Amino acid sequence: MGTVLPHPITIRDLPIPTTVLGAAAALELTAHAWDLGRSTGRPTPIPDRLAHELLPVAHQLVPIIGRSPLFAPPLRNSAATAGDRLLSHLGRTSRPDTA
Repeated sequence: MGTVLPHPITIRDLPIPTTVLGAAAALELTAHAWDLGRSTGRPTPIPDRLAHELLPVAHQLVPIIGRSPLFAPPLRNSAATAGDRLLSHLGRTSRPDTA
């Protein structure tokens, strides 16, 4: 598809590996695409494989401490799909009866 840059991108004099930027972008796109689907009345579950790969990214980029006001507190959802666990970590729920 695209070319991966072999060197880090620098933001405010801080080098950030392109793999980290790519992972952050994938998490952003996934979460906000899910938000958009839900807000338009067409919620679609996050594919299990994608969610499984993004869970460690979410835990690193959206830690439990210091996430407010950008993210709600994580929700408990241990017996759910990987997509549900990802949404729960981001403070979202896939249950249609709660917004």
